[in-house]
Amino acid sequence: MEADILHSGFDGLRLTVQTEIPSDLRAELQDTKLAAIANIRETELERDGIPFGVRRSGGMAFSVHTGKYGAEWLFADPENRAPNNPGVTVDFRAFLLATGGLRAAREHFEECMTALGMPYADTQIRVSRTDFAVDILAPWFEPNREALVLPPGTKNREFCEADTSETHAVNADKMNLRRCDSEGSISV
Repeated sequence: MEADILHSGFDGLRLTVQTEIPSDLRAELQDTKLAAIANIRETELERDGIPFGVRRSGGMAFSVHTGKYGAEWLFADPENRAPNNPGVTVDFRAFLLATGGLRAAREHFEECMTALGMPYADTQIRVSRTDFAVDILAPWFEPNREALVLPPGTKNREFCEADTSETHAVNADKMNLRRCDSEGSISV
């Protein structure tokens, strides 16, 4: 039995930066977020020609994105930041990584940090998560839940078709992360 590798590469990359946003950027983000709350939709903030979509809510003080081919940016409020927590979290989109790789992610990161007016040193950056994917074409392949070696406490689910009992995906995770089924679909 043979399988063709269609693509392999990074599927996810999350960085944290131990820095704080400048006060002028904080003021702009605060005003844009208030506009997003008033309009009940995300509002765009442009800096040095780069559009940043500012959301009205998010996991940190400011939740921003650079489009579906860019990255998610989460900024802690420097006036109310928990000690030892990073000030900036950057989660790169899968499409950027699939088409441009790590080089495109680095270029996007540097371009955005410059546009945001946020100097940093390499020692302030931490890789907090990476995902690597291999897409294969193997029509004969059927995921087998019993073949997974799992740590204690990990949830394990199998996704089968009702009428044929054909297995489409096997999911094993602790935090309900991504799963990729045999059809090539990714769900979160």
